[in-house]
Amino acid sequence: TKTDRHELAGKLKRVGYTVVYDLDGTRESMELRGALRAFRGPEWIGPKRPLSEGKRALAPTPLAGPGMRKHLRGAGLQLDERLPDLSWSSLSGEKPANLDPTWFGLRGNYALLIPASNQAHRWPAEHYAHLARHFAGLGITSVIVGDEDVAPFASAIADAIGPVSRGQAPVDLCGKVDAAQLAALGEKAEFFVAGPSDELHLMASM
Repeated sequence: TKTDRHELAGKLKRVGYTVVYDLDGTRESMELRGALRAFRGPEWIGPKRPLSEGKRALAPTPLAGPGMRKHLRGAGLQLDERLPDLSWSSLSGEKPANLDPTWFGLRGNYALLIPASNQAHRWPAEHYAHLARHFAGLGITSVIVGDEDVAPFASAIADAIGPVSRGQAPVDLCGKVDAAQLAALGEKAEFFVAGPSDELHLMASM
């Protein structure tokens, strides 16, 4: 409420902060900024108007939206351009058996095919099938990963490939691996081909 915002503004003023960084960018934070002005409060670093959902971020991370990144740079905060480092997900030393590719029957070279979660952004099954046939000719097994909703599409890829020699058929792991297992698979994969998806971000961060 308006009363709550004025009370919070008063507390911030009494603490004596000299600068406030608005990492929310919502209408509520704009109203708090206005309340702070009434107290001749600290310098406010942040958007001048509410940001859209796609431009907002909850922290000054490399994944912050473009609008927020602009304001953070303007405030003198250095932002790393790379994706977050998720190498911690790769366990050192002896790993559980279910994090080894052989747990899924994978031996030898393999590549991950990661279709987009959204059908509108998804390559046709025939395109993935063409890749899988080409990879098979190079001795690379295609492993299709994604959530359970992608499983029917994985079947369509297999159908589009048609009859293949033993050991050249793609492996469908849609809905069958968790994040840790996917990270382990990505670590040992030759490469991956992915559309817009959560799995893409994980692979790119490894």
